[in-house]
Amino acid sequence: MKNIIKAIVLFASVAVFSSANAGELTVTGTAKATYNMGSSESTTAQNDTGKSLGITNELAFTGTGELDNGYTWKYQVELDDNASGNTTSDDTRLELTTPYGVIAAYNTEGSLSTKYKASASAYAPGSDMGNSASMQYGTNIDSYNNLQYHTPAGLLPFETSFKVAYAPTADNAKNSSNSSAASTATDANVTQYQLITSPIDGLSLGASYADFDTVTTGGFKKEQGGVFAKYTQGPITIGVGQHRISQNVFTESNFAPQDEISTAANLALIKKFENENASIGYAYNDNLTVSFEVERSTAAKRQKTATSAATVIDAQNDTRMSIDTIQAAYTMGGMTLSVSTKDIQNADYANAKDESEHVFAVVMAF
Repeated sequence: MKNIIKAIVLFASVAVFSSANAGELTVTGTAKATYNMGSSESTTAQNDTGKSLGITNELAFTGTGELDNGYTWKYQVELDDNASGNTTSDDTRLELTTPYGVIAAYNTEGSLSTKYKASASAYAPGSDMGNSASMQYGTNIDSYNNLQYHTPAGLLPFETSFKVAYAPTADNAKNSSNSSAASTATDANVTQYQLITSPIDGLSLGASYADFDTVTTGGFKKEQGGVFAKYTQGPITIGVGQHRISQNVFTESNFAPQDEISTAANLALIKKFENENASIGYAYNDNLTVSFEVERSTAAKRQKTATSAATVIDAQNDTRMSIDTIQAAYTMGGMTLSVSTKDIQNADYANAKDESEHVFAVVMAF
């Protein structure tokens, strides 16, 4: 990691002693309208939210330019709607592209996780839109301010790319020389890696790994990682992936299998998660795409039962959640019409909590 930091400092020094030419500013983004219908498939779900209409947007303001030595730079800030419906400045990046690779600084941006790389969904992965059912894929580097290095295109065979990110503290505030914020007390620093390669036409293989240096000593190390494979042949795309999360849980905590993982306190009791996903997409023509995707996630729970004053039975009692999603998307120029239907079993990792969701979406890209 010290060598990575030295390389970043070296490249930044070269940029400092080069003059920058005037750049340009562009605005891109999407406007989205959705019609969402959620319901319960069991008496325990209690998710009869009925029908809801939503309108949201994502705007990206991007400034680009070139240094007199041929290096290029990009600055980008996004404006997104938050959970309260307010538009806020979000996901900021500053990138310097050189013949030796890309050096970048990110604020809550730049995830290197491969969790959704296998997805062949027509609209979006089931756990990444609408009701996510609290499916856990771990915390990624884009939750913090971080520095990154990406290898240059063409350096490695088979179009292989390697990326590494480092967050010196688990901090996501918009810091500057005029104002700063204290880091959180959970993780001292975070490192994430990503490797993606394409050994044959149509095939993409990759892996990612994140390491968390915890402030508290002892117990299990907090880490996560995943692998994926995705292959496209003609109109058909098939993807499979796995993702594992090991949390900083010191003991095999007691957690009844019927309890929901709906709060931070409940989540902190789970030792690990094991996820698998598979999907297939079919492009009927240049405009219409349909897909089917399954996601499975197992939470490692334990249940301790006192059979008498002196006897306690401590048994592994995992809960397995699943999300099955069918989607179709039709594109006309900059407009995409999508429909998605989703079935969830054991939502929020609670046994017998089954739900369903149907979403109609209109997305305008500009």
